[in-house]
Amino acid sequence: MVLRLEFHSPAPWNRPPFGFDERWLGKDDCGQVVLNAWAAEGTHYQHFKRCADDFKQWAGSMIEAQNHREAEIKHSLETLAQMSRYEEVCDEETSLLNELDALWNDEEIM
Repeated sequence: MVLRLEFHSPAPWNRPPFGFDERWLGKDDCGQVVLNAWAAEGTHYQHFKRCADDFKQWAGSMIEAQNHREAEIKHSLETLAQMSRYEEVCDEETSLLNELDALWNDEEIM
């Protein structure tokens, strides 16, 4: 469910309409955003506007944190992939060295 609150302003192109994402309800600090917006003095319109502005800022910081964590995970996966390739190279090197030793042992026997 996405709830869109559109405010009529003289320049609507300056600000995109606010959209509340239902998935935010599962976040611990979602309720605090609403409480903070309604704690200040003002009209219902001002409370809704403050709430929408605060949610935009809150969602932006969540997205930034999510992008940062995603980059960390991708870096870890790349490191693991390189380690895996390194281990494969080591295994191949060991296999080739064993084969070389076997060839040298066969030469000594002959």
